[in-house]
Amino acid sequence: MTPKSKLIIAISAALLSAALIALLLIQISEQPRGASKQAVNVKPEEVLTFDCETPVHKPNYITLTCADGGMAVEEIRWQSWGTKEAIGTGIYAENNCQPDCASGKFIKTPVAISITSLTEYKSKFYLTDLVVTPTSGKDFLSGKTVIQGNLIEFAEKGKLFR
Repeated sequence: MTPKSKLIIAISAALLSAALIALLLIQISEQPRGASKQAVNVKPEEVLTFDCETPVHKPNYITLTCADGGMAVEEIRWQSWGTKEAIGTGIYAENNCQPDCASGKFIKTPVAISITSLTEYKSKFYLTDLVVTPTSGKDFLSGKTVIQGNLIEFAEKGKLFR
C-alpha cells in the first residue's frame, strides 16, 4: 500500500466518523428534553404529570400550593394531551386570605393551561413545565400575568412557582 492510498483511507475514515457523529448529535437534539430514547415509543395515555407529589394522567385539578391548597387550577378540560405538550382550559382559584387565610374567599378566573417538556423520571414519562395564563384579560390576584413552574421540582422540593 502506498503512502498516498494510506492517506486517502485515513481521510475517508475521518470523514465517515465525522458524518456519524453529526448524525448522532442530530438524533440526540431531536429527543424531548430529559427524555431517553424510549420516549419515542411513549403513548399519550402513558404520559403523566404531577398534582403535588402525586403522578396523574390528564388531571382535572392541579394544586399549586400543596401545603394549604390556597392556589389551584380546577375544572381542567384538556383539548390535547400528548408526548410533547398538553393544552387545556380551567378555572384558577386563589385564596385572598382576608382577613386571614382560614376565613379567606377564593377568587376565581378562567385560564389557559399548558404543560410541556416530556421528561423521564423514575422509569415513567412526565410533562413537567406548567404555564397558566388568565383568559379574562385580568392579572392574577398576585398581580402576575402568568404562573409557571416545573412540576417535578415542585413535587420533589416544594419549590414555589414563579
